[in-house]
Amino acid sequence: MKFDRHYSLVVAALFIAWCGAGRVFGAGEATAGATPAVGATTTAPAGAPEMVDGYLKVGFDRLGSFPFVGDCSTVSAADTEAQIPAAIKKLNGQKVIVTGFMLPVKMGGNNELTTEFLLLKSQLLCCYGIAPQANEWILVEMPKGVKPLMDVPISFRGTMHVGAMFENGYLTGIYSVDGE
Repeated sequence: MKFDRHYSLVVAALFIAWCGAGRVFGAGEATAGATPAVGATTTAPAGAPEMVDGYLKVGFDRLGSFPFVGDCSTVSAADTEAQIPAAIKKLNGQKVIVTGFMLPVKMGGNNELTTEFLLLKSQLLCCYGIAPQANEWILVEMPKGVKPLMDVPISFRGTMHVGAMFENGYLTGIYSVDGE
């Protein structure tokens, strides 16, 4: 149901924003909408991702390789898109495998399987007061659902989507995966 999806994205965005408690993600003293300093690089690390059974193995070392400036309530779509390096944008529509830590957002009808969750770079993000940057989580949707498994690194395969995602005026992320 479309309402359920929007509700869970807004809840996730508010949770992440709450973790940040108004801080600008990854910006230090910078302000929302700021551009990288002169000479700063915003490109992904060199080297092609490894292929595993026809999937690009993409890690948060690559996805989070650029500083994201802005918070979920003030950053604009244009500012968000301008920060994403071209090398990362090329992942849009690609089949990927990515590893991270699960934070369930939406449970299935039987409440034993999660159909939507955030895949985080680190298990320390949010839960222990460290505000993640928008490039340090991926919204994963699994139509059939998977058993929630937290506090251990897990890998998921699917189609990657890269670009600013907004719900009710809040940035809810820049990465999503349609899980398989």
